[in-house]
Amino acid sequence: MPRKIEVKQGDPFGRLVIIQEVKSKKRRSFLCKCECGEEKVVQLNHLRSGMTTSCGCYQSEKAHESNVIDLTKKRFGQLLVLRKSGSIKNQSVEWECQCDCGNKKTLSARELIQIGTQSCGCLLNKTIQNARNVLYNDFSIDDVQIPLLKKKVRKDSGTEQKGIYYDKRFDTYRVSIAVKGKRIHLGTRKILEDAIELRKLGEEKYHQPFVDKWKEENCKK
Repeated sequence: MPRKIEVKQGDPFGRLVIIQEVKSKKRRSFLCKCECGEEKVVQLNHLRSGMTTSCGCYQSEKAHESNVIDLTKKRFGQLLVLRKSGSIKNQSVEWECQCDCGNKKTLSARELIQIGTQSCGCLLNKTIQNARNVLYNDFSIDDVQIPLLKKKVRKDSGTEQKGIYYDKRFDTYRVSIAVKGKRIHLGTRKILEDAIELRKLGEEKYHQPFVDKWKEENCKK
């Protein structure tokens, strides 16, 4: 049994000071008093991890600081702040920015200073495209992307088995496999275990040759 963590009245956590432990159906929680005078009930794990360090006044102060700072001509990554837009988003002043790619984007002071937005979105697009290029150039053979063959099943698949769909109308499991964008029907089975075995046979027949060829090509490099 894990040892109970000792927390006593007066222990400080950031701007918060422990007053007393309170009853909670979930995790251990404590009533705390903030430096500003406000009281707040906080989970012990949030206090110890530093996730919560005030009643909320610290975040408000930071948001206020962001709003009063003049960001004109300041640079955030690929973004150059041009001017204040005059609008407010989530209590944070918005600024019109010019991205190095040529696009303009309006962002709040919070997005620029606290969240750390670095572009209009083009950096993310470049990262995604680079990942796609690597997948296609380094992990593909005959236009088949090897990692996708071993991609995990979706949680909402119903059977939790890739390529196996339960048909309620006929009380059967339909088994299929995708190859080069085409879906091949492998058959149906009444028992899930049999459907899983049929799917494995399909993978050996349709997927494994591509995996073996990709490994062979990479061994030559």
